[in-house]
Amino acid sequence: MGSGGTGAEDEGIRVDQRGAVLWLTIDRPRTGNALTPDDRVRLAVRLAAAEAGIPAFDGSLAAVAQPERCRAEAEAARRLGFAGKSCIHPSQVPIVNAVFVPRPEEVARARRILDAARQAEARGVGAVLVDGQMVDGPYVESAQAVLDLAASFGLGEEGAT
Repeated sequence: MGSGGTGAEDEGIRVDQRGAVLWLTIDRPRTGNALTPDDRVRLAVRLAAAEAGIPAFDGSLAAVAQPERCRAEAEAARRLGFAGKSCIHPSQVPIVNAVFVPRPEEVARARRILDAARQAEARGVGAVLVDGQMVDGPYVESAQAVLDLAASFGLGEEGAT
């Protein structure tokens, strides 16, 4: 067992000193859209990180000569809610960034959510409908996170392109 006494270190899970979780798995199998056992573990790691209030990052891909596989793994990690994916080669960075940068429709929806939330708060209402979906505090927090992420990519008011 690792020094923390949880056994997590033995399972390929590492918590860095900045307070993020990284799932360390290299070259996991591809099985289409179904969740593999590995994906279930990755999802559990992502949810545990969310519970702890820290981001989770997917592990790297050693097959650096396979950009489409890198993109597919990054897309899968994004669908599972990971904040990003580790890169072990410079060629992977633009691929992963392209996957994790907020898309224009996500930025636009986040702005609609925040606008509606401000209006609702002014009226003393805790939840509103945005695009036919009930929106409350957790959606507002997620919308703000999308805009913060877009800003970190330097997207400003125009959103992702």
